[in-house]
Amino acid sequence: LGEVSAAHCAGRLEGWRRSVGLLREWAWLRSSEPLALDAIRDYWGERTGFLFAWQAFYVQALAPPAALGLCIWWRRPKGTSVDDDSAVPVFSLFSVVWAIFFVQLWRRKQAALAFRWGIHDAHTAQAEVRRPEFVGREVVSEITGEVELVEGRGSRALRYAASLCVSLACLIVPLAYMFVSLNLQGYISPAARHVLGVRVYHEALSAFAAPGAVFDPEAWTGMLPAVLHAAVIFLLNKAYRHVAEALTDLENHRTQEAHDNSL
Repeated sequence: LGEVSAAHCAGRLEGWRRSVGLLREWAWLRSSEPLALDAIRDYWGERTGFLFAWQAFYVQALAPPAALGLCIWWRRPKGTSVDDDSAVPVFSLFSVVWAIFFVQLWRRKQAALAFRWGIHDAHTAQAEVRRPEFVGREVVSEITGEVELVEGRGSRALRYAASLCVSLACLIVPLAYMFVSLNLQGYISPAARHVLGVRVYHEALSAFAAPGAVFDPEAWTGMLPAVLHAAVIFLLNKAYRHVAEALTDLENHRTQEAHDNSL
């Protein structure tokens, strides 16, 4: 390490190496070895310390979904594929819930480390910087006695309602094209004509996937609907990026951090 990096203090570098050795042991899976993280942070800085902390926390958090996935795989009858396993939707739902809890628990861990390393106040001060684009009315704060910009609750509710309506409308477009693509590929059977009252099977579109038709699954042209679907999603992502930026500006967030999180 000393040969490929900048000059290091030999004594502190050896202490950092011992800390890495602790992180490689099974003990860090139980407690993340806060003393070892402190040694890494003291030598390399907070960014590197958070990197090691996140890696340790992520490996710990993977234990529940890994255990559940192993149980589902172990109990699966022979001859049953992943597509036919009734437990797969349960695992998918568990993964969604796990992801939500993982993010929230990591935020708590991150806040605890930030407080431990004395950078909590700096982060809070940065988060409270008001965006120059923020629009509001001037009022005198009852706490500080200073003049500050505040947006009314009614105005904010209208902005968020407009953003929600546009977002839902944007979701309808890829959802509708998904059913078009599935019909063109012959994946929707006539038995599934309606889903939740919505017509999803169209005879005219499904006819293109019939044997000998343009998009016959047995021919090379059968891949064209999937390729076209990928191209449409790519173009929609580029267009929706601009829509998302416009909607985030419309929501009129007070701080840059809130603006970035919403985007």
